[in-house]
Amino acid sequence: MFTRIPLIEVGPFLNGRDEDRQRILREIGDAWRNVRIFYLSNHAVSSSLIDNLKNVVRKVKLTKFGQMPSVLYSSLLNELR
Repeated sequence: MFTRIPLIEVGPFLNGRDEDRQRILREIGDAWRNVRIFYLSNHAVSSSLIDNLKNVVRKVKLTKFGQMPSVLYSSLLNELR
């Protein structure tokens, strides 16, 4: 049982040493296996791209939990162009 959503700092993965990358990959793997959700900080994804993704997700309903229908994928690609 978890008490909070894991927060994983990925800056060292992007700019660090091999040891940092291995540690972060282990953290992501552990979080996925145990919680199935996690926050990533310092991921270098622009806020405008995140906003575009949020808008697309609001427009399209997912048909089943955990699946990305092709219409969502197509809409996302169109938004990002």
